[in-house]
Amino acid sequence: MLERTFRIYKEYGGRVASTLLFRSLLNSLLSKKAKLPKSYHIVEGIPVVEGVIDLTRIGLDSKIRIYVDPLDQGLSKDLFNYGIREPLHVLMLHKIIAALKPELVADIGSNIGYFPLIELNAGAKHILCFEPNPIAYKYLKLNLDHFSNRVKLFSKAISVSGFRSKA
Repeated sequence: MLERTFRIYKEYGGRVASTLLFRSLLNSLLSKKAKLPKSYHIVEGIPVVEGVIDLTRIGLDSKIRIYVDPLDQGLSKDLFNYGIREPLHVLMLHKIIAALKPELVADIGSNIGYFPLIELNAGAKHILCFEPNPIAYKYLKLNLDHFSNRVKLFSKAISVSGFRSKA
């Protein structure tokens, strides 16, 4: 499976890497000047604005609705302003999942659901999502609620150290 993953990366990565890297750097520079909307809605106790993951910006034929935090200066701001974040990673992940068609994906550190939504769009059949941050988990739940038959959410952290939280 690893060999196939590298072959997919080599096939698609070389053609678009320089363009996507340039766009990514440009987005990073522009993101300092970008603004989030001033108006938003409160949904299930959290501030929400509807954004879009615009996969057409990296040559794929999809746009995915995502709810973002209008007060967040990171991922939410980038999605609201540009419709994409980490474009090369997104393209590689999408191509790999589309080619391998995994039965199960474990998304560790799912945040608000950006990568799980991309994984679902690419054809992942089932996803286990782990997100320990309670605020990010609320957005994750909101974004993936209508995929409840394909996604299982866990408000937990994953560790290899054997450490157990008292919470």
